[in-house]
Amino acid sequence: MPVRKTNVLHIIQRGALSAFVLAILSPLMGCANMEVSSAKENDNFVEATPANYTVTGRVTCEGKPLAGVEVSDGVDVVLTNASGEYQLNAKRALGYVFVTLPSGYEPEMKGNALQFYKRLSPQDDNTVDVADFSLKKVNNDKHAIFTLADCHLAGQNNDVEQFHKVADDINGSIKELRAQGYKVYGISLGDESWDVYWYSNKYTIKDAYTDMQAIDAPVFHNMGNHDGNPYLVGDRRSAQTFIDVCGPTYYSFNIGKVHYVVLDNIEYLNDGGAEGVIGQCNYNERVVDVQMEWLRKDLALIKDPSTPIVIAMHSLIYHHPSLVNDHETHTYLLSNGNELERMLSRFTNVQVLSGHLHKAHNIQPSAHLIDHNVPAISATWWWTEKLSGNSVCQDGAPGGYGIFRWDGHSLDWYYKSSFFDKSYQFRAYDLNTTYIDPRHYAPQYVKDMTHFAREYATPRHDNRVLINVWNYDPLWKVEVMEGNSPLVVTRVEAYDPLHIISYDAPRVKAGGSGKVQFPTVKTSHMFMVQARRSNSTLHIRVTDRFGNVYTEEMVRPKAFDVSM
Repeated sequence: MPVRKTNVLHIIQRGALSAFVLAILSPLMGCANMEVSSAKENDNFVEATPANYTVTGRVTCEGKPLAGVEVSDGVDVVLTNASGEYQLNAKRALGYVFVTLPSGYEPEMKGNALQFYKRLSPQDDNTVDVADFSLKKVNNDKHAIFTLADCHLAGQNNDVEQFHKVADDINGSIKELRAQGYKVYGISLGDESWDVYWYSNKYTIKDAYTDMQAIDAPVFHNMGNHDGNPYLVGDRRSAQTFIDVCGPTYYSFNIGKVHYVVLDNIEYLNDGGAEGVIGQCNYNERVVDVQMEWLRKDLALIKDPSTPIVIAMHSLIYHHPSLVNDHETHTYLLSNGNELERMLSRFTNVQVLSGHLHKAHNIQPSAHLIDHNVPAISATWWWTEKLSGNSVCQDGAPGGYGIFRWDGHSLDWYYKSSFFDKSYQFRAYDLNTTYIDPRHYAPQYVKDMTHFAREYATPRHDNRVLINVWNYDPLWKVEVMEGNSPLVVTRVEAYDPLHIISYDAPRVKAGGSGKVQFPTVKTSHMFMVQARRSNSTLHIRVTDRFGNVYTEEMVRPKAFDVSM
């Protein structure tokens, strides 16, 4: 999307003429949104007409100007004037400008990608770029967002074929949501590709972008730690290929009453990288300073603290929670997570969406903020589909995607497991039958398999039942009845046995512990009950924070295998 170039005199003349025409035609401008036409003075953003500028343009709808629209180069922020025009003294360091979409508007599309940005001339080019944005009016006050976390497309493990099956599942959800009256959008949570396979498999971020076109809804892209060029050292240099294909690595937009911010919180280092040589692919998990300063300017334009804010990024603010004395731990993973939280503290409704861990958690460290870590589309990097015919993440959560439904300020959400009905929200194990015999699963590597089988390597007959509730948060309720008697339900940390037999076991069987790259991890969204008998039927009832009830009549003994 190249920009036009022009000279300053022509811009000034055009601006004067536009203002004159605006004065005559303003009563006719029905396309203008009153919310974006009320720009006010603010000390936290750059004046709309700086003395010197390198980029200028107009934001319009059906040829009519839109005032008060935010435009940025990722460093400075300006608002369009009454003529819909802006001028920006961009340093061209990032190579683009983008418009923060006003509520009720969409830009042009390229496939399913929204074209809210324009590329600029090289940094040493002294001409003035003209970057115009033409938006169209849409009704998106009632809208739904689905997440695309960790697609990890790499041309291996039949991942592209598997992804297209997941895309069909997503498209089914999109169709259902549209029938309910929602305008639907997707937000990537990063790791769309897999850097170490870019060159060996000849499958890069460009190929991942192409395959993601299978999704039948607009998609906002997001960069993860595996989306940088593995031959290039440094955060900015390695990001250029992603930028060339997908656009900005951080930006904001409005849908309905909600202000969305996509952040790039991976500082990609890639020590040792060189042309033809893959580096260490190492990185820091932080929001770099220039991005934090841009975010301050972006959020400063939002006056109403009740405005819902959604932050979408690859890595998390918090580590996956553990249990200490029956209480969740909330410790920062993002090195400047505390600073980010302080910046968001004046808003009363903040939802943070992330991926990265291939796990699930929902924690609420403060009254105003909920941290959603969404499981991976790829589950365990597409391995369990290949090995066992299922889709299971390291914590036992099924591969899938989150759906967040907004109607004005009102929000609900649920997790949609790929290939399952949306009512599939937990999995229950009869531990009397959950026996992972190392001699059966990996006869050549019994010692290694015993290690990975954990507590399930020994038969047990204590009538206990383990329940994995992957989308759990503290407002959920887990209840179990044995006949007419309620059982005590205790939240515990445990390893998910289905993931052990779906991934760990076949990998150990193929060559011992050295083959296990993505082992089962302990998680705290587990619950234990003690039944009185081994063959009683248990009624399991799980209620989410919105009052939705999910049940299972657990007939015991219950079989344990990869198809459960």
